[in-house]
Amino acid sequence: MEDHLKYSEKLMKRLEKDYADNLRKLKIDKNIYRRVNLLMSSSCEDNIARMIKEILDDNEKEYRYIVDVYLSSISQKKLYRPDILIIDKNKNNIVGIVEIKAQMGYCGDLHFNEYEKKLEILNEGVLIKNNSSVSKIHNDFWSTFEEDNGNIYLTIDKNVNIFVVTVLTRNHRSNVEQTIINYQKENKNNNIHYNVLYNESIWYDNLKSENKNELYENGKEYTPRNNKQKITLDIKQKFGFKNFVDNIKKIS
Repeated sequence: MEDHLKYSEKLMKRLEKDYADNLRKLKIDKNIYRRVNLLMSSSCEDNIARMIKEILDDNEKEYRYIVDVYLSSISQKKLYRPDILIIDKNKNNIVGIVEIKAQMGYCGDLHFNEYEKKLEILNEGVLIKNNSSVSKIHNDFWSTFEEDNGNIYLTIDKNVNIFVVTVLTRNHRSNVEQTIINYQKENKNNNIHYNVLYNESIWYDNLKSENKNELYENGKEYTPRNNKQKITLDIKQKFGFKNFVDNIKKIS
């Protein structure tokens, strides 16, 4: 089995399990039911972080990972909340940032000059404030970071990679299409990547890990309604699951 298919199978099984668990939680108690399902955003963050670790571990690259963290710029004028940080094993140095769009339909298409601006903020250095209150829990992890007055100061690697990942195409397909077009027009930084993992035929309740046709790059070619540019299989392969795995492997 090809590497990317192996990672996809594991990810699908984990997401499907979490979705089923969320459905069971709709019943809170006797005669108490939640009407709207719990969001899958946190599950996507956790399980994609786990998948990235497995990819890098398999390539003998060891890092530390923080999911869902508030970063303050050194000037403390800006806040940034990335979904996943990939941090050097021995230094407080960020080598990768992952932004996961599980609910992309609510935030519209992405413009990649936004990430250029974020990099400008990050390059001055960032910190995780008041970490000492958190570090008492799971101290075996947090003690690997150097602290200064309870804060963790982080530097940004000069070759830092930013990964913007849409999990499912369904429910926000037009935004995915426009983002692909924006990426090709706007992105001047080879270290900013955009990927779509799965095509529009599936949702969290019908993931079938053995079906490789559910990968975004294996879906059909189509022409978006509002754009003249056809989304060909060649374009989809540049933004698909395999491309995401290949780009993760390049982190150094």
